[in-house]
Amino acid sequence: PTCVDGLKNGNETDVDCGGSCPNCKEGATCKINADCANGCSTVICINSTCTRLSMFSANFVNGDFESGDANGWTMGGGDRKNIGTDTIDPAMYLPDGVKFDSIIASRHSAIVKRGLDPYFRNKMPNIVYQGNYSFRVEDVKIGSYISVIQQKIASYVCTDIYFAWLAVLQNGGHTANESALVTITLTDKTTNETLINRRYNAGADGSSVDTRFQTFDNTSYTPQWQIEHIPIDYTRTGHDFQLLVAAMDCALGGHMGYIYLDAFGGNLPVPN
Repeated sequence: PTCVDGLKNGNETDVDCGGSCPNCKEGATCKINADCANGCSTVICINSTCTRLSMFSANFVNGDFESGDANGWTMGGGDRKNIGTDTIDPAMYLPDGVKFDSIIASRHSAIVKRGLDPYFRNKMPNIVYQGNYSFRVEDVKIGSYISVIQQKIASYVCTDIYFAWLAVLQNGGHTANESALVTITLTDKTTNETLINRRYNAGADGSSVDTRFQTFDNTSYTPQWQIEHIPIDYTRTGHDFQLLVAAMDCALGGHMGYIYLDAFGGNLPVPN
């Protein structure tokens, strides 16, 4: 059997599609979403038929920031002066958290357009991965501040979650607990499982970053966009998910940390 023999055979769910063959079109027979959709298409498997959904079924709201603002996202921020990284919970800096500061939340993070990082220039790629905009969490100045951004998606029915990020962490020779920090957490809120948990700081010995980072002028940075991907199988279909990203300066106020975020969605991001 082949995927071009004009027959329904092998593990195909319809003629020459589904299973290990190319995805099926609307109206074809299917078993799972992947038979119909590569990522988060508007065609998924419902009652064994590839069925077209509303464009809004994926539940992402402005996940790629292409509206030119942070609509659909919740922004937070606050002061982390003399607060160790081991005690920081980014959720406490969201609007319903006890450490939220509305002025910091509104002024420190920003939508950014295509271009280069102001410090690393050509050592880093364009600060927009896909489209015309991305979002920078925390500013590019020294201080002792933290900024966070969050989006929740409800009753998710597609087969994948993707997003992309770039990070900068200035090393001030401090302990890991005093240093600049970025955190990236994707959670299945239905089961309360953490699916992605990345936590990088600029500790003096450099052990708190991994091979995603390089170092220049005592600063750790990602020389390429990092693409995160979580497949969503049938056991998680219909669940609620949350992405929470935080970036913060060192606790003593002299060194910066920030992160760029882009392309939160159900399809593999396509770079510019």
